[in-house]
Order: sequence, then structure tokens, then C-alpha cells
Amino acid sequence: MRSDHGLRYELAAVLGRRRTLVRLARVYPSGATLTARRRSAAA
Repeated sequence: MRSDHGLRYELAAVLGRRRTLVRLARVYPSGATLTARRRSAAA
């Protein structure tokens, strides 16, 4: 139960971070390339 809650919390944090990254990418065009590089590296 506790581990499941922790996993859910981590997932929410990751999703939130991704949202902020997307927002930054929209504001800063150079940030889009950085996020793309991170995505390609993660994948």
C-alpha cells in the first residue's frame, strides 16, 4: 500500500516536471531542443 502510494506520488511529480518543461519549451525555443535531447536520451 505504502509503496503503491509512493509510486503514484513519484509519477505525479514526473508528470508535473514534464508539464513545466513543456511550458518552458513554449516560452524559450532553445529549451525545446533541450527537452527533445532529454527525451531522445531517455528513450
